Amino acid sequence: MKLSIALRKVNLPEAAADHLQVKIAKLEKFFAPEAEVVAKFSYEKDKKICELTVQHQSMFFRSEEKEDDYIAAIDKAFDKLVRQIRKNKTKLEKRMKSGAFEKEELFAGVSEPEELDFELIKTKRFHLKPMSVDEAILQMNQIGHTFFVFKSLDGLYSVVYKRHNGGYGVIESL
Repeated sequence: MKLSIALRKVNLPEAAADHLQVKIAKLEKFFAPEAEVVAKFSYEKDKKICELTVQHQSMFFRSEEKEDDYIAAIDKAFDKLVRQIRKNKTKLEKRMKSGAFEKEELFAGVSEPEELDFELIKTKRFHLKPMSVDEAILQMNQIGHTFFVFKSLDGLYSVVYKRHNGGYGVIESL
């Protein structure tokens, strides 16, 4: 696996970097060698933040944790990734590395129920009219949602969303 570490105005202690290497090595049995892991470290107020993103083919796994120290944040973010993998293992087995789920020692003590089928609750259909990002944010806030789908003025299908740390983000189609 390819590991990239991004530091945002922080210095990562050597012990935390070594701990990250050990944790990432445990994921190698699930993913092919071309899988990429991006670990981002930052801080917010008194909390250390670890964000782990694993990309393999078209699959993404992401977790983010805030803790008092980086090692604890790495542990919690890693555990969250493992839970995501375990929860969807039957759907992922065909796309993951062959034999990835034969030994389950990594899942020992994790009691996340396996998700067999996705349950679709509701389907909405509506016409999208072209609007600016500012207009879409205004519409989203008026209806009280955390995201809003719209067609941008240049014809792209887009989603505007409210971020956890405040502010807004936009996802645009190509």
